[in-house]
Amino acid sequence: MSILIGHAVMDENGGIDGAMMGDQTGKEITTRKWYKRTGGWNAYLQPLDLSMAENAATYMRLICDNAAYGYSQPNRWTGYKAIQALVKKGASIMDAIAQSNGDFDCSSLVISCYIFAGLDHAASGYTGSIAKSFKATGKFKLLAEDKYIGSDTYAQRGGVYVGKGHTLMCLENGSGHEEPVTGAYVLVKGGSVHVREGAGTEYPKLYTAHAGDKLPYQEIDEDTGWYWVDTPHGIGCISGKKNLTVLIT
Repeated sequence: MSILIGHAVMDENGGIDGAMMGDQTGKEITTRKWYKRTGGWNAYLQPLDLSMAENAATYMRLICDNAAYGYSQPNRWTGYKAIQALVKKGASIMDAIAQSNGDFDCSSLVISCYIFAGLDHAASGYTGSIAKSFKATGKFKLLAEDKYIGSDTYAQRGGVYVGKGHTLMCLENGSGHEEPVTGAYVLVKGGSVHVREGAGTEYPKLYTAHAGDKLPYQEIDEDTGWYWVDTPHGIGCISGKKNLTVLIT
């Protein structure tokens, strides 16, 4: 089952001009299930700041659920400006979203939600520039491999898909998403490596890690050079041989 996404789609007449402010049809700015777009997606922007991504996704959902906001390219920043005006007067972002109105297009909506969440980004840009400008903030990893853009499996809440002429934000995690490892970790370099209950091959197997896996580092066993790491099956020990693993700090 596909994840839920939020995006700005079209005006009340199925176009881009947005003659009337707000969502006249319930479909101008809305949520729906992730989809394979005609022409495909060109890039996926994976957030590196989980707190920021969570807040951006929260603001996206609030705007999508509020009929005071509609679609318009000529007036694409009016929603942002109205919300910011109330924030400058002391309102919280959530209260400002609830009390304001205005219009967005697909890219100004995504950019606005991330600015509200604390991203250091100007209130400008368009779909063709968002991948480059978001990556330049250092808060996103740009992924273009088919495993990331061909499905929502590895999507992350707050992640952004970009295609020719359209962009959207993920409101849920995909089935294959894993929370990024923070702090020191042991990177598995080659093949499959067993994590054991103690520092040595004589101990029972606890977990099997594979090339590319990142296991949160706990400490090193000084006598053997094995690493104590965290796994989905609990804390165990993995070989410290250089051809198998490397400690990243």
